[in-house]
Amino acid sequence: MRARRPGRMLAALVLLVLPSPGGAAEPAKLADADLALRSIEGLNQGLLGIMQHAKELGFSGRRDQIGPVVSARYDFPFMAEKSVGSAWQQLGEAERARLVDALSRLAIATYAARFASYDGERFETLGVDDGGYGTLMVHSRIVEKSGQATPLDYRLRQAGGRWQIIDVLLNGTVSELALRRADWSAVLKRDGFDALMKALDEKIRDQEQGKGET
Repeated sequence: MRARRPGRMLAALVLLVLPSPGGAAEPAKLADADLALRSIEGLNQGLLGIMQHAKELGFSGRRDQIGPVVSARYDFPFMAEKSVGSAWQQLGEAERARLVDALSRLAIATYAARFASYDGERFETLGVDDGGYGTLMVHSRIVEKSGQATPLDYRLRQAGGRWQIIDVLLNGTVSELALRRADWSAVLKRDGFDALMKALDEKIRDQEQGKGET
């Protein structure tokens, strides 16, 4: 089976389409741009590491290695809240914690499944712009050996003294599969919280078994 290209793999990451974060529309301080840039550079280095040693690590090794890198750079509590909209207010603390954990595990499993080969790719960080509403947009790209480049833009917000990812854009647009945010909210409203958790656990198993979508 031909390995899937990492640039295309990013389209299959289960990341969330998020509205602009709430709060006053004040520009983020561009003095923080370096911190945001370094956060993305750290993520890219982590991804490159699991790609270069993909076969020897195997899925579980890639998952274990990239897990701390992803967890340190994504604001999963914020993303979990936005993924279910107003229904978040009806969830108890235990349910919220379970949802955050499921989204985290799903993102990590997806990275481990999709970045499963290496053929001379490299990551480049290109710069930082004000993203509006207190966020920063870090522009980067993955460049294949052939020279073909896929733009990757990350929106970050400051949380707990760190700049953390809350959204990812591929080729200048939001990931197509991120639109499933609406599906998850619909499952929760229609079938309940346990059904949503079951659906997310199934997606995680699909990644572990190599059945994730391309």
